[in-house]
Amino acid sequence: VVVGQSNSRATGNDKTTLVFCIKDRAGVLHEILQPFAERGLTLLNIESKRVKNQSWDYLFFVDVLGHASEDKISEAIA
Repeated sequence: VVVGQSNSRATGNDKTTLVFCIKDRAGVLHEILQPFAERGLTLLNIESKRVKNQSWDYLFFVDVLGHASEDKISEAIA
């Protein structure tokens, strides 16, 4: 999901925030974050929030250093 009227241009001082929901199971967060580590991307912040009324479902907010249009970031997201 992209929040905003239009995509922002890369400035060279960018941060991309991702939000995703997962069901809790062993290793799932590792699987999701592995593509970022494999590409040497810097994760600035990771926060989790339990989804209300959904046992063991979590929302994760992840900040990645760089712009979503950069090849390494867009590949990791894909």
